[in-house]
Amino acid sequence: MLRVQDEGGSSYGRCAMRDGLTPVLDTLAAADAIILGSPIYFGTVTGDMRSFMERLLFPYLTYTRPPGTLFGRQIRTALIYTMNIRKR
Repeated sequence: MLRVQDEGGSSYGRCAMRDGLTPVLDTLAAADAIILGSPIYFGTVTGDMRSFMERLLFPYLTYTRPPGTLFGRQIRTALIYTMNIRKR
């Protein structure tokens, strides 16, 4: 029995879930650059951003030592975080 992340599995190298986010993930995979933004709550990004990042990145991870990627290139990426801190 093959797991999703096993080579030869039905979803190897792509997200197994097919929904409204699928075309967005396909577009991002072809992008020259990606900019992601999120407020910081309790020391981390929002739950929605975390879920999005997992959907974006997980399909390309491999269970090898050291961990590897199935994605064939690098994409320039910027992360913008905001916090509700007042100037003193």
